Amino acid sequence: MVVAPTSSGKTFIGEMAAITQAIHKKKAIYLVPLRSLAEEKYRHFKKLYGGADCKIGIRVSSRDRREDDRTIIKGEYQIAVIVYEKFNYFLLKYPKVLKDVSLIIIDELQMIHDPVRGPLLEVMIEHIRKKNPEIRLIGLSAYLENETGFLSWAVWK
Repeated sequence: MVVAPTSSGKTFIGEMAAITQAIHKKKAIYLVPLRSLAEEKYRHFKKLYGGADCKIGIRVSSRDRREDDRTIIKGEYQIAVIVYEKFNYFLLKYPKVLKDVSLIIIDELQMIHDPVRGPLLEVMIEHIRKKNPEIRLIGLSAYLENETGFLSWAVWK
């Protein structure tokens, strides 16, 4: 769990964790709450790590970006950037989507307190922890209301 102010390097921590997985031939999923963030993060990863030098397989999925959905479902990627709702759909419709995934980064985890999206995040985290407890989770958050309560839920639940 990384809780720090905006522009303090949280995203860089998540990026380095994802790249480390890719270098070691493991899969990482980078979750974001918005299509625009998914597109931004995808372009960033693609520009830095998707070229001929690195050759890291980077995919993106959102409501508007479906062209990589099949490759994500088949596990043909090293880093997948996915919007929360689309990831939840994959979890429910294609349970094997987590096969060989070693790390999930949840960006903007403070959304867990959002009355609409919070329950979705909570259900996704619970699903991952129960069905695939070996997958490591990294949460990135600018702030958390009731940080102590959240951490006790996240660690002991």
